Amino acid sequence: MNINSKTAAANAAVEYIENHMVVGIGTGSTVKPFIEALNKRVEAEGMTISAAVTSLESRNALHKSITIIDPSLSQLIDITVDGADRASRDFYIIKGGGGALLREKYVALNSKKNITIIDESKIATPLNGHPLPIEIITFGYESTLKRLDILGFRGKLREADGKTFVTEGGNYIYDIEIKEDIVNPRAMHTSLKGICGVIETGLFLQTSDIIIIGKNDLSVDVWNKGK
Repeated sequence: MNINSKTAAANAAVEYIENHMVVGIGTGSTVKPFIEALNKRVEAEGMTISAAVTSLESRNALHKSITIIDPSLSQLIDITVDGADRASRDFYIIKGGGGALLREKYVALNSKKNITIIDESKIATPLNGHPLPIEIITFGYESTLKRLDILGFRGKLREADGKTFVTEGGNYIYDIEIKEDIVNPRAMHTSLKGICGVIETGLFLQTSDIIIIGKNDLSVDVWNKGK
């Protein structure tokens, strides 16, 4: 996703934010320009905004006047903006490239409205062309990997700086190779969740209400779920 596409999608998404909203904020390179655009609006308009963030990275990038709330609390989030690794026309999405899929799903499911921002290269109907991240517990992870392999879910543990990547929640990310179309995301999600040691999958099952596709010429396409 190049800078023009990111900027276009971010600028379109920030227009949905209103004063006094609680805003959920995802993680990853696509979200950075949205945070920049939000910071500019808060500064220019004196907006009062609270944020439920999914990572320390996103938290540190926010304007100092934005109040941080704990996303684990029962308070509903008005609107959440996040990126995606792949998105289909029927609103099935792969997330987790930024390593925060569990927290992103918590926030998404606690939001009144979800907006996903992508570029055209991320569109895939049905889902394909990108590994599927899943979050697994560190305890006994070797056994979890064996169970995944037996069921045909082959891939590799994610690494960072030459070490096994650990999420902010203290878990591992296992990236499953996707060699064929995911024709039934719900069935795959259910199958993976049934494996002992798997906490959550990067399959987001129609949680998004709006998908904004940024383009190189700074224009956007907007998909609304159900239309």
